[in-house]
Amino acid sequence: MTDCSNLCQGKQIRKASCVEMNSKVVVLDSYCRSSAKPFDDYRECNVDCRLGWEIFKSECSVNCGDGNRTIKIECVQRYERNDQQSKIVDKHHCPHRMRQ
Repeated sequence: MTDCSNLCQGKQIRKASCVEMNSKVVVLDSYCRSSAKPFDDYRECNVDCRLGWEIFKSECSVNCGDGNRTIKIECVQRYERNDQQSKIVDKHHCPHRMRQ
């Protein structure tokens, strides 16, 4: 099986390879009968989470008047089960999502 294609909602692929029986070395497909080659097999993986943008705001630096507040927008991996904590992941995992 390949590694999961995404942190969330990914796929794994199992591809048949032609293997020399004695050495267990992968060889060219032309050495095996093509009619006997199994189809590729796909399986969903990391299905219990979703990726999305989340806004994090710091407290204001003062109670009254001009203060500072930091706002960060992060890509977050959220789990559907409550027993797993969401975590910040690299931003390249969320390009398909619009930053708000």
